[in-house]
Amino acid sequence: MNENKSMQKTSAPSRILMLKSHSAGIGDILRSSAAWRALKIGYPTAELHLVFFTAHPGYASEKLIRSHHLLNGFHVIDKRTDSLAQVFRFWREVNAVCDAVHPDLVIDFESGGLRLALVSRWISLRNGAATVGVNAFPGRSLFYGKSSASMHQYANARNLPLPIEYTERDFTVLSALGIERNGIPIELEETAESTNYRRNFRSQFGLADDVKLLGMNIGCGTPDAVLRRPSLAVMAGIGAYVQKKYGYQLVIGLGAPFESEVDKEFLGKYRELCDAPVIDLEGKVALLSLVGLIGTFDLFISGDSGPYHIAVAVKTPTLAVFNEDCPPAIHTHPWVRCILANQEDHIGRLTQAVDELLAAKQIR
Repeated sequence: MNENKSMQKTSAPSRILMLKSHSAGIGDILRSSAAWRALKIGYPTAELHLVFFTAHPGYASEKLIRSHHLLNGFHVIDKRTDSLAQVFRFWREVNAVCDAVHPDLVIDFESGGLRLALVSRWISLRNGAATVGVNAFPGRSLFYGKSSASMHQYANARNLPLPIEYTERDFTVLSALGIERNGIPIELEETAESTNYRRNFRSQFGLADDVKLLGMNIGCGTPDAVLRRPSLAVMAGIGAYVQKKYGYQLVIGLGAPFESEVDKEFLGKYRELCDAPVIDLEGKVALLSLVGLIGTFDLFISGDSGPYHIAVAVKTPTLAVFNEDCPPAIHTHPWVRCILANQEDHIGRLTQAVDELLAAKQIR
């Protein structure tokens, strides 16, 4: 493809195909919504189609992303190619997406590797689409019509700390199109299911309209995430502080059903500090309903988990409690505070953050 044709197409694309390969957690995909918004700002009439390459198709987060208001299409491709049959299946699915979307611009958001670079090149040859990718190492730019600098170079040019924050990473490739983040947050809107659950929640539990709600999610129940789980004693302490000072109704059990035992352990510690009633939903809230519920909270406190990212995306005042330092997972917005508090004597950091968040909410 000649460069002039590529430049012409990227100036006003009609159908943008975005390629993403990552773990299938809620936050892992939802964090890309800031980039989707930036593309909508740059190309307001273009359709956005996301292709997610994963080794775990059918993950719960797919339903949430499939209904995202910024996407015109969401496609999942099993990236496992351990056998010849899987290789043929992989490319059949890539071709099926191309036939359904007819993209005129392909954006490879991955910062390294060759798999999606090859997919981008193939779509360029097959559909005549312009392609954009990250020049992560010498020679990778040959797969694309346009390419950005490497992620490290992108961060250095903007004085961003390393390792680069997860949401910001997507803007590495977008810089090749002249698109900058400029503080754009991640976002999520309610579906009909979300709205119905939010509207019925108070009547379901006999809560008056003026009762303030505190949602808490311990999260991090999967084996690979246990180390990220905040101290239960710390979480119990900050929950009791909010209830006693502000009189908020505590709601827990917002994670997956297998995390209910962790919630019960937390509740035991909470009861040692506070005897106010608690609503335990026991992990039985459907994911789309959870969006509406989190949106109605006056304050949300969570570990580094999927519900934390949902809360940030719907702009609920959010306190994220980190058990270990993880700068790439931090959101920096006025309605968010991210605090490292892995010991009980760190509770003062959390109480101050809560007071700041609630004071800012009253001012707005």
